[in-house]
Amino acid sequence: MASDALKAAAKDQPMVGGYAEGEPLRAKDTEAIDEMWEKARAYVVKHYSGYDVDLAPLIPARAEEPTRPLASLRQSYAENAWSFRCH
Repeated sequence: MASDALKAAAKDQPMVGGYAEGEPLRAKDTEAIDEMWEKARAYVVKHYSGYDVDLAPLIPARAEEPTRPLASLRQSYAENAWSFRCH
């Protein structure tokens, strides 16, 4: 089944987390994030280039480390998602 394939693929994905409030990003997680970012950026550039809006220059070469606590980022995302759905 497709759902089994998706579940298996999800298990193979690198994960980061388990931080205390204010704890800095660990080196191994920085490496994992950089690798994930590079793969995602390469995919978008490969599949969505050549259109009227060239995405490659709009996507930073490296992911930016969040400057706010994760809980704050989650709240901001939830508020933005709610706002988007309401308009």
